[in-house]
Amino acid sequence: MDIRKYTSTYMVNSTVAPWIINPECVDRLQMNAAFVEYQKMIYSKKLDSWHIRTFMNSLKAFDPNSRAELHHYGVKSNQYAEGGKLKREEFEKLFTSSDLSLCAERFFAPDFMCQGSSRHALLYDVQLKGVGTNHLNFNQDYHHRWGGFLTRDALRAVFNNEILNARTPLGASEILGLFLYQEKTFQHIQECIQVRDASSYRLAQLFPGTTVPEDRKVAKEFLIQRFNGADSQAMIKTILHHYLMSFRNGVQYRSISYDNLLLDGVFTDSESVDFTVDKSQAPQFIKIFVPKNIEVKKESMAYYLGEYDCYFYSSWLHDLRLMYEMNAFIFDEIFQSTHFDQELFLEMIDSLIQKPEYGNLAQYPSYRETELLPYRQRDLQLLKAQELEPFMNYNLIDYYTQTYLEGTVLV
Repeated sequence: MDIRKYTSTYMVNSTVAPWIINPECVDRLQMNAAFVEYQKMIYSKKLDSWHIRTFMNSLKAFDPNSRAELHHYGVKSNQYAEGGKLKREEFEKLFTSSDLSLCAERFFAPDFMCQGSSRHALLYDVQLKGVGTNHLNFNQDYHHRWGGFLTRDALRAVFNNEILNARTPLGASEILGLFLYQEKTFQHIQECIQVRDASSYRLAQLFPGTTVPEDRKVAKEFLIQRFNGADSQAMIKTILHHYLMSFRNGVQYRSISYDNLLLDGVFTDSESVDFTVDKSQAPQFIKIFVPKNIEVKKESMAYYLGEYDCYFYSSWLHDLRLMYEMNAFIFDEIFQSTHFDQELFLEMIDSLIQKPEYGNLAQYPSYRETELLPYRQRDLQLLKAQELEPFMNYNLIDYYTQTYLEGTVLV
């Protein structure tokens, strides 16, 4: 896509050891290892001779028949100043102390916690995750600010990928391998690199008002190839079917944002996915938020709705509709036509989830939708949770503490 959708990330050599390698991906891993070696060879430490365009041109110059040993994945982000702000002399030091430069995606959606893939780097056709923070990481992204990827999260992603590929029509982004850093640089915690497929695009890269004709052309060609020449309406219906079937088979995707959803609907960041043990049990839930002064207990909805002035945040149905509508919103930008169809959504809910008695839940305004769909901001009307009386029998299956309007979100 347009060069402005990417930024340079400056890297230094590190030492890694292969941990978990997909045997079917060894050849592709070796090809991308050769790409890293090639980037080290062409990197110039002269400040006026390097630009993000240099990296883009190298994609064309690189020979994809090249192969190299896997130890070349030993790279890590050079340290950036807090907030990504550098004086000229600091940038010159960063530039000259680096061993190579890769690139990362920039995001343009309004919900971002950072400005792009803040702990990632792109190679020839894969993405490295957990290589350390870059200058795209600032604001309130405390969870990712340190830039690493924990081994427990990496293992969860590998296991979850297997379940997603078995339970969902479109599956998950392929994980080619995991590499362990030999140095423990962050509070003596073991860190690792995840190598995953990078063929798709994040919705945040194609947000309306931020694209140029070349972006839309590239995205359109990718989708046509991905969905075997289908028209855009058939594509978005396939993605909706994927989301609904995933839910019906016990999949709950927790990290809903333009940053984390892919253009073709394939799940990524699979460590952020939960499952029911029984795949025939759909994970139905309602989320509310309550005032801070309420003691949080694992109780039924009736406990909170009957006693306190609580508000409706979201539900399983709203999350499904939200993922569909966000994809459709980006499809509108790419194809310059309308793709969201509320009637189709409710029809497919009734036919696939087979619980039409919950269909009227969709009429309630969701606060989470107004966060992520900018054209709904003007329609925000908080709904007192007491108005959800028909759904009093829902159980709160879990809760997590997160502040929304001075309250705690209950799941």
